[in-house]
Amino acid sequence: MSKYEFYRQIAAAGFTIVQERIIRKAEIASSNTHIYRSIERQIKKLIEQFPDKNELFQNYLKEQQMENQRLENQIVCGVWLLQSIAS
Repeated sequence: MSKYEFYRQIAAAGFTIVQERIIRKAEIASSNTHIYRSIERQIKKLIEQFPDKNELFQNYLKEQQMENQRLENQIVCGVWLLQSIAS
C-alpha cells in the first residue's frame, strides 16, 4: 500500500493522526536479531528433542529470516496515535 493510500484510509475511517513514530530500520534490524537468536536457541533445543522434525524446524527458521528481510527492507514500521475526528 502506498503512503498516500495509508493516510487516505485513516482519514476515510474518520480519524486524524495525533502523533506518528516511524521506526528506524536499524531499530527493526536490532530487534529482529535479538528475537531471531532467541528463536534459533529454542529451535536447537527442539531439534535435539525431536530430531525427526529437523526439516520442519529448519524451514521455520528460514521463514523467520525471510520475514525479517521483509520487515527490514520492504515494510515501513511505525506507531500511530489516532483520534476520532468526531471527538
